[in-house]
Amino acid sequence: MVRFKFIFMSFLILLIGCQKDLSNELNDKNKLFGEDKIVNISGRVLDNAGSPISEAIVTSGEISTKSDAFGVFLLENAKVSDLLAYVKVNKSGYFTGYRSFVPSDNENYVLISLIKDKKEGQFNTKNGGSLTLNGFKTDFAGGKFMKNNEIYEGNVNVSSYYFNPNASSFSTEM
Repeated sequence: MVRFKFIFMSFLILLIGCQKDLSNELNDKNKLFGEDKIVNISGRVLDNAGSPISEAIVTSGEISTKSDAFGVFLLENAKVSDLLAYVKVNKSGYFTGYRSFVPSDNENYVLISLIKDKKEGQFNTKNGGSLTLNGFKTDFAGGKFMKNNEIYEGNVNVSSYYFNPNASSFSTEM
């Protein structure tokens, strides 16, 4: 039995020691997401009720544009990876929206629903507090809070939103 354990352990060490080092490959963006390519991305920005949102800032990589009165946007000549692209949408009063997709050489259409950033309550970092958010009580312990990698002391505004997984708009909200 001791001999079997020795052989098994030797085999295990040999197997682990002979694995390919993946650290350089994981640090190489092209091996994870493919080569860079230039594409056009169009789409529409809506609120979660389905109404268009105008003047939303839509960004992909280093290119930005604003949505028009119908929520429509066009990003021309956006530099993306051929295996993964993303669009980020900002509008004051809403949570930031994101959409990732596999870009094609032809049409890249993205539909994004932004969710209103409605303040549900606030508490002080020193004392903490309890808030009921979407029917669930949440306790926030007093103590140290971080903001931009620095200790923050003061009031914390809390916003929340319940993502209903059965809603027809679920895939555009996430």
